[in-house]
Amino acid sequence: MDRFGFGTKDDISFDDPWGDNVSVPYKNGKMLTGKDAEPWNDTTSDGLESILYKGHTNQKINKNNYSQKDLAKAINWYSNAKKSIQERLIKYKDRPDVVNAQKEKMAEINRVLSQLIR
Repeated sequence: MDRFGFGTKDDISFDDPWGDNVSVPYKNGKMLTGKDAEPWNDTTSDGLESILYKGHTNQKINKNNYSQKDLAKAINWYSNAKKSIQERLIKYKDRPDVVNAQKEKMAEINRVLSQLIR
């Protein structure tokens, strides 16, 4: 795997679909999620990067494992991402491929924010 998080290791490939330097694992072209993704968590910290990895791979986020500062950073990150995606949905409304990708990201945002804000 290169320093940007791309490559293959043990039949697992890695990609950074959000462009946020948090690489997520794929096997046979499908992203690993939940418990299947946890062994591949290669984030360098237990803070924001870990929250993003768990969010990107559809894992439950236990707020007790993170500082209030890291939780606030994650809430801010996802809130800003939500605004950006809303803008892309308007700008690319005539491109179904872009719209579908943005809707998938919006679903992640809503799922993660519901865990972090409750």
